Amino acid sequence: MDTTPPTERRAAQVTPLAIFLAFAKVSVVSVGGGTTVWVREVVVRERKWMTNEEFLEGRGLCQFLPGANNLNFAVYAGSRFCGPIGALAAILGLTTLPFILVVGLTMAYLHSGKVHTVDRLLAGMGAAAVGATFGAGIDMSKDRLKDPLFCLLAAGVIVAVGAYRVNMLTVALLAVLAGTALYVLKSRRS
Repeated sequence: MDTTPPTERRAAQVTPLAIFLAFAKVSVVSVGGGTTVWVREVVVRERKWMTNEEFLEGRGLCQFLPGANNLNFAVYAGSRFCGPIGALAAILGLTTLPFILVVGLTMAYLHSGKVHTVDRLLAGMGAAAVGATFGAGIDMSKDRLKDPLFCLLAAGVIVAVGAYRVNMLTVALLAVLAGTALYVLKSRRS
């Protein structure tokens, strides 16, 4: 009888081509932002390569590291499934089409001059990205929203970063330390 968890069995069957195509799909559908939403949709819900918990743990690690969070996660997920080749496949999948589009559209925009319609379009896309990110945050943490310590830490991060503009690295370090201390105390009381 195979005692390997289902996500590990599925992840063992993942190929570099499948990784490339999954992250390429993310790059196509995450117009206007919301890449995290779509990475989760593809990796957790559609392909079932990870559980939501595994995704959140990996995402947390990637946000704590320097660099672009979504590229960090592509490297994390790709290397988890297929080693360095998987990491490269994920990065290429996530960046190839956007690179081509951004360079092409930037050249066209600069050549044609500033167009107010484009500015308005970009403002609308920005609002959609903020809404998608906020919605994804709630969706990803549904299971954890029942935990008062999680809610306290999340609220503290939102206030520190959003209202007081504290450096994200500082907030992340403090949240990790506070979370570890609070959960250790909680487990000792149980």
